[in-house]
Amino acid sequence: MKAGTIEKVKFSVLKNLLSLSKFQVIGILEGLWYFTAVNAQDGAIGKFTDLEIASWLEWTITPPDALIYALVTAKFVDRCATHRLVVHAWDEHCPAYLKGSMANSGKSFAVATMVAPKDIPKDIPKEPPKEASKDAPQGVASNNQVKSRSISSKSPIPDDPWFDAEFWPAYPRHDAKLAAKRAARKIKAADKPKIIANIAKRKLNGWENKPKEFIPLASTYLNGQRWKDESENTDKTYGENAI
Repeated sequence: MKAGTIEKVKFSVLKNLLSLSKFQVIGILEGLWYFTAVNAQDGAIGKFTDLEIASWLEWTITPPDALIYALVTAKFVDRCATHRLVVHAWDEHCPAYLKGSMANSGKSFAVATMVAPKDIPKDIPKEPPKEASKDAPQGVASNNQVKSRSISSKSPIPDDPWFDAEFWPAYPRHDAKLAAKRAARKIKAADKPKIIANIAKRKLNGWENKPKEFIPLASTYLNGQRWKDESENTDKTYGENAI
């Protein structure tokens, strides 16, 4: 592990998410570096499943994907469209001998690329609105104008890299995605890291094992600003009406 890592904010974030002591987090990170150096020298650990990674690290406290979410949220691991998971800045943190070995063999380190968002269809072509009829009362839209507004309201929601690459993969309930995407557009940039951290913490605290109907829809979670709830006990109010 690179000197000074334990002084960084992201180390404290991981410690808080996993609810572990400092020396336990050091063990997890040292284990991850060793696992990568031996099994994925280019840093692309995504060729192994979450279960395989967690099993090698002897992680049994929570489900494997909860550990991975914590590592991603704390930015020790990056999600990648090509390799799935890549150790963050592995070309800087890896042992010196590995840098020489990679250089001598002509190989390059894996670089995380953002998860590719799904293609969004182009806007529906529409005719320019015609002028309102002279006989129409002032302030009342003509039929053509109403039709134009109706078509416009069906236009696709603009792309949101944060939603596609971070929020939606992390959130445990994948229903009503369109409504969730609309809700995500209202989220402030400063709240986005807090939301991802809160989701990871809730999963560590039991969300992972709850039936889907007891987890709120993503749009409900975002619109209700549930990441600001002081206690996880707020989940019990959702029940079957968690929509």
